[in-house]
Amino acid sequence: MYFIIKLELKAIFMDNNENSNRTNDSIKSNSISPLRRFEKSMEIDYEKWHDGIEYDIEAIRGASQQEHKAIVQILINHSPKDWRYIEALAEIKTKSAREIINSTMKDPEPDIRVAVTRYARTCNKQ
Repeated sequence: MYFIIKLELKAIFMDNNENSNRTNDSIKSNSISPLRRFEKSMEIDYEKWHDGIEYDIEAIRGASQQEHKAIVQILINHSPKDWRYIEALAEIKTKSAREIINSTMKDPEPDIRVAVTRYARTCNKQ
């Protein structure tokens, strides 16, 4: 019975989610700052972790220089760090972001070092 109820709830949620996606897109572009969108994308739950959902890279692209500085600070203070951290820093493409990425080449966590090699080309283009 639990399984059936869960499936029914999931179907309802998915139907509501499809209708709200159009609303969410307009909210993203109109009322929520890129900085706030990025912060919200850092709220990783089990599904986002399991499915490998990245932080909101589009929010980084739309952010101002001041917001980029704030995002770098947020990333520095955030724990735990994973590939999303490196990907976001690589997208910011500032000197400080590159320096942080370069310093993580010696990180004891292998996933971080792999992410650095994966995103380093993107980061060093500017």
